[in-house]
Amino acid sequence: MRFIINSCFFLILTLNLASSGLWAQQNAELTYANAAKQTEEQAIAATYYINEYPLKKDQFFNDWALGTVYFTNGKKASRVRLRYNGWKDEMLWLRETDFKTGQIIKGTINKVILNNSGFSDSLVFIRYVDSSTFQKQQILLQEIARGYVSVYCHRKVVLVKGSDKFVQKHQYYLQIGENTPTKFNRHKKTLISGFSAEQQEQVRQTLKHNKTRLKTDAGLAKAIHFINQSF
Repeated sequence: MRFIINSCFFLILTLNLASSGLWAQQNAELTYANAAKQTEEQAIAATYYINEYPLKKDQFFNDWALGTVYFTNGKKASRVRLRYNGWKDEMLWLRETDFKTGQIIKGTINKVILNNSGFSDSLVFIRYVDSSTFQKQQILLQEIARGYVSVYCHRKVVLVKGSDKFVQKHQYYLQIGENTPTKFNRHKKTLISGFSAEQQEQVRQTLKHNKTRLKTDAGLAKAIHFINQSF
């Protein structure tokens, strides 16, 4: 009788270990599949023969740079040559097989990271739906600082009427927590006014203590860094 009980015990234990091992293997395979799915590559969907002035660099925020496009479906396109056109608010792609320029379909973009673009740091652009106007508008915003408090910039340029000259018309956006980003000018008063009444004095003292200036994007990013540390 004892032999039968022991045999049953070892049989149950063996089955449990086998099932546990099978579950672990299946779980590992599922985890690997999910990880692979998250980083799966896909080709860029773009339109061609866009209207641009090849000789006027003022409309472009950066030179052609290698980067990665992250799509809304979770896939990405790596090591592609990209350039942001502020006149048309377009992310351009250089198809190196025939050197044609394509406009990436904006609705497919989640985020774009540009490397070696002529700036000291990588450039990050996100797609944002601006509902502050009569019609909702999809725009690309450059990330200036990110955290509980984030700041973005719409790198818009406009063509002066009757000429071929472009002028900058950049618009900054402030986002606090999960709130909707709001427009603001790069001045301390307008930055502080974007916070709640309870937070404004704290932000004011933080900016004063750290003697931050907002005249440049680097100064703005530094100010947001200190503000995030204070919360």
